[in-house]
Amino acid sequence: MIMIMKEKPGWGSLATFIPNKKLPIYNWFYYKEGYSRDLVFRLIDRFRIGHGDTVLDPFCGVGTTMLACKQKGIRSIGFDVQPPAIFSSMVKTSDYYLKA
Repeated sequence: MIMIMKEKPGWGSLATFIPNKKLPIYNWFYYKEGYSRDLVFRLIDRFRIGHGDTVLDPFCGVGTTMLACKQKGIRSIGFDVQPPAIFSSMVKTSDYYLKA
């Protein structure tokens, strides 16, 4: 498959952590190098990633990509070398069962 990439100047704000500051779970741990959940959602749509696919994030940071994939029902695998980042991504992508 050949993909033609185009500039997306309107996506600039999505390449920052700022949009995540108001999102539950995503905002749990601020990461300077982070990016927004909505950037991941747009890329998932752009590359037509679906339920049978797996996303690899070799520099997962605090887990934004993995959490966004989980929200969309897509498998993901992430790696990082920073223990605090690994801890954060594991906590963010855990299954939560809240009592009402």
